[in-house]
Amino acid sequence: MRLAATIAAAACLALAGADDPPAPKRSPAGLALAAMTVGGEPVEVEVADTPDARDRGLGGRTTVPRGSGMLFVFPAADFLSFWMLDCLVPIDVAFFAADGTVTAVHAMSAEPPRGKDEAVAAYRARLPRYGSPTRAVGALELGAGEMARLGVKAGSKLALPAGVTVPARR
Repeated sequence: MRLAATIAAAACLALAGADDPPAPKRSPAGLALAAMTVGGEPVEVEVADTPDARDRGLGGRTTVPRGSGMLFVFPAADFLSFWMLDCLVPIDVAFFAADGTVTAVHAMSAEPPRGKDEAVAAYRARLPRYGSPTRAVGALELGAGEMARLGVKAGSKLALPAGVTVPARR
């Protein structure tokens, strides 16, 4: 009798989870993957929505394949500034406002890696900063040349992936 009750309870639990949505796909870096359309083309982005993920960004990557990128989402609108810390390949970045309007696009060049005898502070000090001219809630990074190829420029509109939210305009 006890065995039958245990089996019945296990079956109920299994069926209760049958309607649960599937877990989001994850990148090798452990970030959620989301689909968005940029310039009429599909792009799969890694969603960097935590401080650690935003700090790491695309650092250490050796490629950013066409059709992929990283979407940075911040908890509040602010003047954002990015740099190419530990980035081995050139990257384009587009900063955007809460309504998806692109406020700036930059082509960020790969910088020489930190030298063997170079202090961390000296390395960080020599890296150029690329910023948003107005408050932004996020940024989209794609491989070099992709923003121009896709027609993304200041004033363009980005449609965020389903399930990705940004702070409302104030």
